[in-house]
Amino acid sequence: MNKRKITFHTLETIMQRTQEVGDCVEWQGYVANRSPQVSHGGKITTVRKLIRELQGRPTPTGVFVSVTCGNHLCVNPAHLIDRTMKQHAKMMSSKIDYDAPVRIAKLQKSAAGRRKITDEGVAAALSDPRSAKAVADEHGVHKSLIARIRRGQAHRQLNAKTNFFAGLMR
Repeated sequence: MNKRKITFHTLETIMQRTQEVGDCVEWQGYVANRSPQVSHGGKITTVRKLIRELQGRPTPTGVFVSVTCGNHLCVNPAHLIDRTMKQHAKMMSSKIDYDAPVRIAKLQKSAAGRRKITDEGVAAALSDPRSAKAVADEHGVHKSLIARIRRGQAHRQLNAKTNFFAGLMR
């Protein structure tokens, strides 16, 4: 039987796994979902929440312990702040640049793997004079996809390469 050693941390053992960087105290251990995490009492918990508990200030249910500095590795007790999930989601969404070229490229790359029609099929569907149903049957997709491609509502980046007026149709 494999019995793992259950670890109980103190503020000192937590701070031994950090490094000071300016005002911040950066966590050097395990990080998941951009949040420092540690095993305490046989359960995985966030380091920030554990620090609060070790200071004698337990975190209420439905509250997320975040930092004021914006450094996702920071566990400095002076930077910790309680936020509701709604406040945290609002803060995180304000940091997302939805029009960033890197984000758009990643989304297009992941979408390419899920496509049911190839780039050549899109180009053929745009130039084919037959009905959407006939073209869809040939490519093994639904006729509504062919209609959306022709209207410029689907596969816009490919549509723009073959139709110079595609940017005007929205």
